[in-house]
Amino acid sequence: MRDYKTRKKLRVRKNRSREKKDYQRVIFGFFRLLLWGSVIIGSFLLLAGGYRYLITAPYFSVEQITVKGLKQLSPEQVISQSQLKINDNIFAVDLVQVKKRLEAHPWIEQASVQRTLPRSLKIKIKEREAVALIHLENLYYLDKNGQIFKKVSREESLNFPVITGITRSELSSPGRQDVKDLLGKALTLLKLASGRGWLRKSNISEINIDPDLGLSIFTADTATQIKLGLNHLSRKWSHLQRLLPFLQGRIRTVRYIDLNYQRMAVVKTE
Repeated sequence: MRDYKTRKKLRVRKNRSREKKDYQRVIFGFFRLLLWGSVIIGSFLLLAGGYRYLITAPYFSVEQITVKGLKQLSPEQVISQSQLKINDNIFAVDLVQVKKRLEAHPWIEQASVQRTLPRSLKIKIKEREAVALIHLENLYYLDKNGQIFKKVSREESLNFPVITGITRSELSSPGRQDVKDLLGKALTLLKLASGRGWLRKSNISEINIDPDLGLSIFTADTATQIKLGLNHLSRKWSHLQRLLPFLQGRIRTVRYIDLNYQRMAVVKTE
């Protein structure tokens, strides 16, 4: 009987000891959680305070904005398009949004913006390269990829060959691939005229596109028409380069040159 009571007392003591340890474990865990929470909140407040300091500190106010890659545009036009301003905080500037605003300008094909700490921003742009004008009720710039990207304003250059003979509806119609192909061939002619030869791009005033008759070039100095047709443009261009030196002395009397013949050219004079 005495042994039984002794064993019972021992079990009670063990249970009380176990409960005490469990209680201590819970209290310790609570304080450890509280400590980590304080560290996290403190770190967040520290970071938030640091970020607030960065985007408000006068030390990081923009003092200089530089622009590279200009041909058509001026630095003032690019900076105005970017909406950047002197005294903006350099860390508060959203570089992605600035890039989007710049590339929304018709003359800007690509743009990048870079911070140069502590107080400078650098803008680098790649402008579109206009190779011709195209007449679609109004004059528009055309780039080397055949993209119509901007209506020509009064103060902008008109010193480009003009592509005529097609309409906007023909270009946008899915069923007029022939017109789009001819526009591509007109650009091919301009590439050929950019090389060596008697007829240079600077002496081409107009390229007329006729879906039935093909392409015709009009020279700037003599208004001579050169009929090239629909196909074999490279061969005909080579033929033209061999022919023009023989006509050099009387080119001003030539009304048109027709190259739509396999073994000959027809030259019509006044």
